[in-house]
Amino acid sequence: MGGMNGFQATRKITTQEATKHIPVIMVTTKDQTTDRVWAQRQGAKGYLTKPVNEQELLQTIATLMEQVKIQWVTARDLLQKEKGRQA
Repeated sequence: MGGMNGFQATRKITTQEATKHIPVIMVTTKDQTTDRVWAQRQGAKGYLTKPVNEQELLQTIATLMEQVKIQWVTARDLLQKEKGRQA
């Protein structure tokens, strides 16, 4: 990972303007509560431990995609309301 661990990579992805909109799912062998909390604090939206259960991975992806969809719809609606006020 280019000299950084998964937590560092997650922090970088979730804080840079060009990539902060991308939801990160960490897949790791670390299964301690502190690791999960730290991943969340770094910006991870999902956390799965190895070996990964395929159904759990697909459900996590589906959940995150739904959350992103809701955010986009909300942003679109707000933008349309703002345009309506300016007209």
